[in-house]
This record gives sequence, structure tokens and C-alpha cells, in this order.
Amino acid sequence: MCDTLVCALCIGNTHNGHVLVEISKGFNIRKEKFKSSQKKIEDKIGNLIKIKNEMTEVNMKDSAKYKDLIQGIEAQNVKVKNAADKYTDHLKSELNKKWRALQTEEIEKLEEVIVSLQGLLSSNVEDIVLSNDVEKLFIESSKLSCALNIAETNLGSISFLSGQISPNIMGSLQVVSNAVDEVKD
Repeated sequence: MCDTLVCALCIGNTHNGHVLVEISKGFNIRKEKFKSSQKKIEDKIGNLIKIKNEMTEVNMKDSAKYKDLIQGIEAQNVKVKNAADKYTDHLKSELNKKWRALQTEEIEKLEEVIVSLQGLLSSNVEDIVLSNDVEKLFIESSKLSCALNIAETNLGSISFLSGQISPNIMGSLQVVSNAVDEVKD
């Protein structure tokens, strides 16, 4: 059904073949629909006011729920802080162990390098240079160069890679909505 007022000229063109109703009958049909829509809107307004009033009462009651939520968040904060403190102590303990082991290992490496370099020096570099023994000079020179490269090696170290605090650790809020449908034309 087209549901549009038309003049006699438009009947033959645009609205050709459409079911037509007299203006007075169409007016009465439209008037009843309008009254019905008005009644629906008034009912809807009444329901929305009722929901609004209930929400105000609920908000008053929910203040206890709000306080409970705050307490829950604060309790989780304490748990996270305690867990962080405990893990911090664990990391410090691990660092102490690894630091001592690394120092011991590095001291042993340094001692080996010192002994190796002292052994090369004991072969009397000056005597080798003066001897004019080409083969011995090349062999001892290669050993000395290799020992110096080993002595140049950097010592090991320990580093700390910090992580990130995320909602997965602390928690998050979720809003549960009972949305009200909008009135549409």
C-alpha cells in the first residue's frame, strides 16, 4: 500500500495500479494509527520513567556494591604488590647466586689467560727474535697473537629485562548493560 495523498493527475502516472482509498477514509485510518502511536509513546514514556526511578533506587542500593568493588580492587592491589615483592626477593637471590658464579668463572678465565701469557713470555721473545729462526718466529708470533686475542675477550655480565604490568595481572572492569531501546520514527 502506497499510503500517500495523490491528485487526479498523479493517479495515471506515478501511482498507476496502486490501491486507492478516499481521502476521508484514509484520513480516518491515519488518525487511528496516530492515536495508537501516541498511546504507545505515552506507555513507553511511563515505562522509561518507571525504569529511571528504579535505577535511582538501585543506585542507592548499589553504593554498597560499589564499595565492594573498590575493596576487591584494593585487595587485588595488595596481592599483586605482595607477589611482586616476593618475586623481587627471588630475583635478588638468583642474582646473588649467578653473580658469585660469574665472578668465580671470570676469575678462573683470567687466571688461565695470565698463565698462558706468562708461558709465552717465558719462551723468551728476545731470544727468538735474535735467533733469526723464521719458522720458530712465525709459530711463536702466531701463538702470541692468539693469546692476546683471548686476553682481549670481554668478561661476561648479567642483565635485567623488566616486564610490563598488564590487566592480566591486576584484573579489569566490565560493564554489564541492560540497554533501553531508542524510540524510532
